[in-house]
Amino acid sequence: MSAMGLRASTLRETASRDLLEIIEAREEGCSTIFCSQYAKGGSMDGTISDAILDRVIHNSYTW
Repeated sequence: MSAMGLRASTLRETASRDLLEIIEAREEGCSTIFCSQYAKGGSMDGTISDAILDRVIHNSYTW
Protein backbone atom coordinates (compact mmCIF):
# COMPACT_ATOMS: atom_id res chain seq x y z
CA MET A 1 0.00 0.00 0.00
CA SER A 2 2.80 2.42 0.65
CA ALA A 3 3.72 2.28 -3.05
CA MET A 4 0.33 3.79 -3.85
CA GLY A 5 0.63 6.46 -1.18
CA LEU A 6 -2.24 5.10 0.88
CA ARG A 7 -2.17 4.20 4.51
CA ALA A 8 -4.32 1.42 5.91
CA SER A 9 -6.27 3.90 8.07
CA THR A 10 -7.07 6.06 5.03
CA LEU A 11 -8.22 3.06 3.03
CA ARG A 12 -10.34 1.86 5.95
CA GLU A 13 -12.00 5.28 6.24
CA THR A 14 -12.69 5.39 2.50
CA ALA A 15 -14.22 1.91 2.59
CA SER A 16 -16.35 2.92 5.59
CA ARG A 17 -17.68 5.97 3.77
CA ASP A 18 -18.43 3.88 0.67
CA LEU A 19 -20.31 1.32 2.76
CA LEU A 20 -22.34 4.06 4.45
CA GLU A 21 -23.32 5.49 1.06
CA ILE A 22 -24.43 2.06 -0.16
CA ILE A 23 -26.49 1.44 2.98
CA GLU A 24 -28.14 4.85 2.76
CA ALA A 25 -29.02 4.31 -0.91
CA ARG A 26 -30.57 0.89 -0.23
CA GLU A 27 -32.06 1.63 3.20
CA GLU A 28 -35.73 2.09 2.31
CA GLY A 29 -36.23 0.26 -0.96
CA CYS A 30 -33.98 -2.78 -1.12
CA SER A 31 -33.03 -5.82 0.87
CA THR A 32 -29.39 -6.16 1.83
CA ILE A 33 -27.64 -9.09 3.47
CA PHE A 34 -24.66 -8.41 5.72
CA CYS A 35 -22.13 -10.99 6.79
CA SER A 36 -19.35 -10.12 9.17
CA GLN A 37 -16.61 -11.69 11.21
CA TYR A 38 -16.76 -8.88 13.75
CA ALA A 39 -18.91 -8.49 16.83
CA LYS A 40 -21.06 -5.37 17.15
CA GLY A 41 -18.76 -2.47 17.88
CA GLY A 42 -15.62 -4.46 17.23
CA SER A 43 -14.90 -3.71 13.60
CA MET A 44 -14.30 0.01 13.04
CA ASP A 45 -13.92 3.17 15.06
CA GLY A 46 -15.54 6.53 14.70
CA THR A 47 -18.66 8.34 13.72
CA ILE A 48 -19.02 6.61 10.36
CA SER A 49 -19.09 3.15 11.93
CA ASP A 50 -21.69 4.37 14.44
CA ALA A 51 -23.88 5.58 11.57
CA ILE A 52 -23.45 2.29 9.69
CA LEU A 53 -24.30 0.17 12.73
CA ASP A 54 -27.27 2.39 13.58
CA ARG A 55 -28.80 1.88 10.15
CA VAL A 56 -28.03 -1.83 9.95
CA ILE A 57 -29.05 -2.85 13.46
CA HIS A 58 -32.15 -0.70 13.89
CA ASN A 59 -33.60 -1.47 10.44
CA SER A 60 -32.90 -5.19 10.39
CA TYR A 61 -34.71 -8.47 10.70
CA THR A 62 -32.90 -11.40 12.27
CA TRP A 63 -33.73 -14.92 11.18
